[in-house]
Amino acid sequence: MNYQQYRFDFTPSFASCLAEFAAIYKTADRKTFQFEWSNWCENVEIKEQIAREVKIMEDNGFQGDVLDKMYKSARYYHRKPKPVENKSTNRQHTNRFTRAFLDCVDDHIEGYIQKQSDEMVHNNNKIPLSQTASFEQFCKTHQDEIYTELLEIKEERGYLDAATITEKMKKAYKTRFYTKKKSRIYNFAE
Repeated sequence: MNYQQYRFDFTPSFASCLAEFAAIYKTADRKTFQFEWSNWCENVEIKEQIAREVKIMEDNGFQGDVLDKMYKSARYYHRKPKPVENKSTNRQHTNRFTRAFLDCVDDHIEGYIQKQSDEMVHNNNKIPLSQTASFEQFCKTHQDEIYTELLEIKEERGYLDAATITEKMKKAYKTRFYTKKKSRIYNFAE
């Protein structure tokens, strides 16, 4: 089964090439970076890798300028220093949801993916799996569970920041959706 992709990542080998280039020119100003980028792209080995990567992205359904995506990835993503995690800090998470609520989320995600697969709503022989559409459907159909979860959080912490908790719930849902979708794709491949 083919699932429609909404997120397009570079292959690990090409991503490491971008990271190496960005590391070399991480302190360069914009003009220098652009000049060096042009020179780097003209390198014979790199040209071949870029052509392969463009083909892979287009075959996966990416609609856009792949070279622009590469440039922006090198310029704005790979140049940023990776945050170093301090493992000695015993930070307690305050955004945890109950196991019952997370099980409800997982059940909904599994049901959504199964329903989309069963209905065979194809778009170019691909099954559309939208995290956003699934989350909106979850919010409409599971209002009681969400309300119960919010009450439990309020009782536990004594306050409820509506904006923050909404974003945390949305992020938790989408992360779980992405993980479930990836595991399901790998299960189909086997």
